[in-house]
This record gives sequence, C-alpha cells and structure tokens, in this order.
Amino acid sequence: MAAQTPEVGSVPAASSASTDVRDVLRHYERSLTAEAISPRNGDASAVNLATFSPRRRAQSALKTENTVDIKSVGVDFGDEEEGKEEGDGEVDTLRPGEGFASSGGQVKVHSEKTVLLNKELEDKGVDVNDDSEGCLICMDEFSARRKAYPLPCTGQCTGAFVHYRCIMAWLGQSGSCPLCRGACDPLVLQPMQKLELQDMTKMAIQPVPLDAGIIRCYVKQVYRGMFKQYGYELYLQGQIGTQEEDKFLLAARRQVRSNMTANYTICTDKECTDAKRIGRMGSNFLGTCFTLYDNGRDPQKLAKVQDAVSSEEAVVQNVFQIREELGCVTYEPNRTSVGPRKMRVVIPDVDEEGGLSKVVRPMSRQDRLVTRLSTGEMKDLMRFSNREPVFREDLGAYCLDFGGRVSMASVKNFQLISSEDPSMGNILQFGRVADDMFTMDFQWPLSPFQAFSICLSSCDTKLACV
Repeated sequence: MAAQTPEVGSVPAASSASTDVRDVLRHYERSLTAEAISPRNGDASAVNLATFSPRRRAQSALKTENTVDIKSVGVDFGDEEEGKEEGDGEVDTLRPGEGFASSGGQVKVHSEKTVLLNKELEDKGVDVNDDSEGCLICMDEFSARRKAYPLPCTGQCTGAFVHYRCIMAWLGQSGSCPLCRGACDPLVLQPMQKLELQDMTKMAIQPVPLDAGIIRCYVKQVYRGMFKQYGYELYLQGQIGTQEEDKFLLAARRQVRSNMTANYTICTDKECTDAKRIGRMGSNFLGTCFTLYDNGRDPQKLAKVQDAVSSEEAVVQNVFQIREELGCVTYEPNRTSVGPRKMRVVIPDVDEEGGLSKVVRPMSRQDRLVTRLSTGEMKDLMRFSNREPVFREDLGAYCLDFGGRVSMASVKNFQLISSEDPSMGNILQFGRVADDMFTMDFQWPLSPFQAFSICLSSCDTKLACV
C-alpha cells in the first residue's frame, strides 16, 4: 500500500511492525556525548544533528544493536512544503540494502539500480565519491585540492571522511574522535613522505609538491654569540603531541650593515656557516621592502668584470653567476594611519608540470621584482596579499581565524592568500604561540626558503610600520 502524505511536522505512517528512522537516529544520538569540543577555539557546544550527516549516523547505528530489520520505513525530515520538488507525491521509503544520501536537509534514497551502477563503476576503476556532503568538521565539499581523508577513529566511525587540514586542527585541540568521542590513531604528517629530506638544499629552494598539502612547521627564536644576536630556526613538525620526529630544516642569522639595513643569511645548518648558505634576504632602511636572493653575485659588482673581459664565453659565464631574485615582500607604511599591516608578496611563476620556479635574474634596476610590483608588470609572476583581519568590538582588536594553530595575539601574525585566486585558501599562515615560538603553515607554490623568508620579514623591525 502506498504511503500517504503526512501532515506538516508529523511522522509519516508505516506498518505496525516498522520502526521510525527518526527514533533510530535519536537513540543513536543519546549514545553519544552531549557536548562537542570545537576545533577552532576549544569551547564546548551542544551537538547539532544538522552538522552531521544523517546517512553516516544511520549507517553507524545499523552496525550496532539498532538494526533495522523491517521491510519498509517511512522517512520525513522537515516541512512538507519546504524543499518540495516536482513529482514528490509520496514519502520516500527506506528498504533493506539501501543507503542514505543527505541533500539539503531532505533525505534521498539510493535505488538498487544506483547501487549496482556504482559497483560496476568501482569495478572498472572509476572513483565514486559516496561522501558528497563533504567534511563532517567544516561541512565543505571535497575537491582535487582538498581531498577526502579517512577519519582515524579506533572505534566504529570507519566510514567517515574529513579534510586533512580539519582533522589536524581538531586533534591539535582534542585527541578524541569528533563523531563518537572515542580514541584516535596517531596521525602522522603526510609531508614527511612528500619532501625530499635527503637533499636539503634542493628541497629548500624548490616549491613543495602540489599534492603535499599543508606543510606544518614552527619557527623558534634563538640567541647566539657574545652580543646575543638573535636568529631563527625552522622545524618541520612531526607526529602530533611529540617532538621526536620534528625535522630541522633551515636557520637564519640577522646582521645589520653599515647603511643600517637588515640582512638575513639563511642556511641548512644551525650554525649558519657560509658553506651551508642557500640564500639571503635584504631589506631597505625603513623595513618596508624585502628581497629574496639565492647565492648568486650582485650584477653591479659583476659589471666591472664583464667590461674587462673580451671573450664571449666568459661573458656568458658571468651572466649565469648573477643572483636570482626568488621573491619580494613590501609593507604599506601605517604609522600615521589606523589599522593592521598590509603586505604584498610577489614570487616567480611556477611550472606546474616540472614543478620548478621560473628564473628571474634582473640585470638592471628596472627588471627587479620590487620595481615590477610597483609598475604592475606581472608577467611570469605570482602575486599574493595578506588576508584582511576583521575588527571585533567585543575584543577591541583585529582578529583572524587560524584554526587553533595560533594562541597569542601579535602584530606579526598574518595569513597570505593569492590575489588572483583567493579560493586556493591560505598559501602561508604565520602566528605566535609563545614568546619565542611561532607556527608556520604553507603549501604550493611556495618553497620552504620563500615561506621562511616571508615570515622573517614580518618579524623584522620596521620604522614605518607598527
């Protein structure tokens, strides 16, 4: 007998031996903890069924004692008129062997033909995305850039998927499963396997792989020497909760030149010896412009040598000795204005096929990155800017959402996004967690050297900026 249309807000009628799916979901909800820990700020908030997939809850309930062993179960979520489509004359029914699929508060039921079709596609090697509702933490959809990651739960939540970045932020605040509050397996960072840690120089200069995802690091401020000159050390974060697998990447030493400009030497060893130097970063007097270089030579110093040689081969060799510019960071002066810092970053474009940055070797001042940034000549360049923070009146300060990775307010905190494609998310995130420690998370198209240098520019003294 066909099911009749129920009244608004009522439970649809079913056979006397049937069990309402709502009761199944409610019974399963009572078995869960009544409060959830937010991955963003750690505050306790009530569990909301709207934030979790009804299909996943029903599937988990079927795995437990709450097994639906009836022929037909009526389903009705929400208002009758709300979300109604053409041809909706009857209430959808759930039959044995059929699964749920959430769609905007309504519940659709897979038919047997759909299940068989998905099985045939999977047998042929076609990827069938059965989790179209997205991540259960942020509720955003999965994509090629933000792929689905299985929930590392030791309990029965084996069919749930999340974003890798979301579960990392969640486990950084709470070690329990976000769905059942059970224990979770130790989560090892994927970039450890993606980066070529054997050749540190090559790894530090080249952009990280596109499929490496977010590279989670932290920066320590250290003091060395008789005069306590401070420097910085960059570490790749290992397994969450321990520092045994943390990997040292780069170190930077700050020096002040005779013209009162800052110069950072970046090396692959903690002592910052010249033999392990991979590049440097120089600034102007006001601290509003920073340029990233490799180990090449200054073209002005090579000009005299090039004029003295007569061999064409020697001239070509001298050209390849000229330093490359790997990036440029500028800050807008804000001493006389009100508001946070505004920074702009430009780096050479990256070849997605080869994964290498294009060479920018300026021979004159007009070809430098800072000049091209001011004139707007962006050919073969990638441009970024910091995300504008939001002013909160209750706190009386500008705020950004760092996903639990930053715990202290600082003018040095920032998030870098692409000026052409903001949908790529945070390309670089930097923030303070202690008096002498910062977190640094970055992804493609930046290299560890570029990301580290950009963060160092934020930490340097600026006469024209607050």
